[in-house]
Amino acid sequence: MMNRKSAKMSVEASNEAEIGDRRLDKTGARSRDWIRAWLIGAAMTCAGMSSAQAWPYGDDAEADSGEVAAPAFCEGIPRQSVGRLSLPGAIKMALCHNPSVVKARRDVRSARLNYDAEDAKYASEVEFTVNESYQFGDTSQIENVVNVDPANPTSIRSNSERTYMSLRWTAPWWYKSEFKYEAAKSRLGIQLAEARLNRTEQDVMFSVYKAYLAALVQKHKLDIETRKLEAISDQSKTQQRNFELGRASEVGVVIEEGNLLNQQLTAGDTREAMDTKMNELLGWLDIKNATGVELDDYPLEPGKSDVHAYDIDRALQFQTQEVNIQIVQQAVEIDKHEDVWKPTVSTWAGYSPYIKSVGTSQSREINDLVTVGVEVQVELPNFEARDAAVKVASHDKTMLDEQLRGAIDDTRSQSRQFQNKLTKLTEQIELLDKLRKVQERRLEAGRKSVELGTMNPMEYRNLESNLDATQTQRLDKLFDYLVAEAELKHLHGIDVLANIR
Repeated sequence: MMNRKSAKMSVEASNEAEIGDRRLDKTGARSRDWIRAWLIGAAMTCAGMSSAQAWPYGDDAEADSGEVAAPAFCEGIPRQSVGRLSLPGAIKMALCHNPSVVKARRDVRSARLNYDAEDAKYASEVEFTVNESYQFGDTSQIENVVNVDPANPTSIRSNSERTYMSLRWTAPWWYKSEFKYEAAKSRLGIQLAEARLNRTEQDVMFSVYKAYLAALVQKHKLDIETRKLEAISDQSKTQQRNFELGRASEVGVVIEEGNLLNQQLTAGDTREAMDTKMNELLGWLDIKNATGVELDDYPLEPGKSDVHAYDIDRALQFQTQEVNIQIVQQAVEIDKHEDVWKPTVSTWAGYSPYIKSVGTSQSREINDLVTVGVEVQVELPNFEARDAAVKVASHDKTMLDEQLRGAIDDTRSQSRQFQNKLTKLTEQIELLDKLRKVQERRLEAGRKSVELGTMNPMEYRNLESNLDATQTQRLDKLFDYLVAEAELKHLHGIDVLANIR
């Protein structure tokens, strides 16, 4: 665990009067210099002692405070200039540029920085103090001075020097315990931000997958409507020529013109719907004002994966990971409020040499003083405030527990619903496949009947319309199936493209 150290050094110097000549012996000066160096080194050592404190919650690994980089493949992904899009390419582009994903990565970075800030508060305090004082001109003790000329008392001078150095170290273990708990919550906050990033990426991947398939289905529908438009246009021209040759009535011409106009409107609506779906897809990719984007084809067929083989435990783990982290955070909050006894424990050591010079003979008196001590301060907690805070935090944890139970029930229910939906859609697609094959045979028989003159073109075009309607309905069911399959994967936290064809 990274602990930030703080050391406060104060140097106080007070001169009670003008400092006189200081002629200290070299031995005393070297002694005090060595003591000062020892105390400074001890201060640095004590400042590092807090790093030895064990992390109170979970892994003691170093928290990474760096940027959350985008995937490596983003370097080759363009942002705006897009000519063709494949489904995997669209998903990769969204993971690189989608604003929600980018914000989620920044939130992870913010969570790591917040942890660093909270962790820095849980650190030892070291105070190093130096106090130096001088006193001269002291004649109050003249009668006690030896070898002093009584006839000339004004020549007597008594100078003194006192140096006091102390080092105090205060452990953070109790009185800073709230910072320990806040750091633990912030560390869990990193896990929560990372879980939300994973969730956001999965949500965006699923949304891009769904939007891509929706645009692709509309493209296939437009192909169907375009073919119908071409066929009706040809029939209208044929009817017009037959009318000019006297082989068709004017009513038939008007009917064909009406059919052509209706089909033009239908094709236009289908194209507009495709453009709308394309814009939705490009919006997920954060691409604006793009035109002429072509989609690569993707097999619109049911997958071969066993929908009942998905592990419900994996789904529960993915769907509840965020609320589980929040529950642990709330448990830490309860521990913080219950930990009300916060004694302050400090240890200190001091060194003070006292030097006194007397008279013109410069007689010297040196007295060294070394002191050590331990100081403990205990404040009586406010138990009423503690109990109130614990009740609030416990209530919040209870709400999260209920949310967890609801998430588990919802996940199980959704898993069953998606599996049942896939089973029903599979049956419907099989029936539509059978119907399509029957209609294709009827259409082929109708073509031969037209050639033989036993079926008129209007009846044949009705057969074509029935087949086109079946194909359109099958496209809708295939889209529903692929989306439901992707929803089941998304529920389990599995990439939508995993294990597909």
